[in-house]
Amino acid sequence: MKRTKPNLRKADIWNMSMGFLGIQMGFALQNANASRILQTFGADVEHLSWFWLVAPITGMIVQPIVGHYSDNTWTRLGRRRPYFLAGAVLASLGTSNFILAQNDSPSLLDSISPSGDIR
Repeated sequence: MKRTKPNLRKADIWNMSMGFLGIQMGFALQNANASRILQTFGADVEHLSWFWLVAPITGMIVQPIVGHYSDNTWTRLGRRRPYFLAGAVLASLGTSNFILAQNDSPSLLDSISPSGDIR
């Protein structure tokens, strides 16, 4: 038995849009400060572009996989909401790890030589 697509009310669309707005604001704050944070952790200015390549490359790999699974998922929350929820939780944890990384950065940077080789 195939389920039909639910009709969304304007309030549902508004709530989703506000959630996306919050996520985009979080991404904007992270992107605005990421280069400075990475420099604080010891990244060279000349190598910051390599750090910026990680997110798009990861997205090219992960998004089709998540899209495939979400297309075949039906839960009481709907098709996409479980993935939005999991993504929001993981993004929040990842962003909050910036705070924890400052405490761990001296030990991490001690293991990398100035030439970029791991000791």
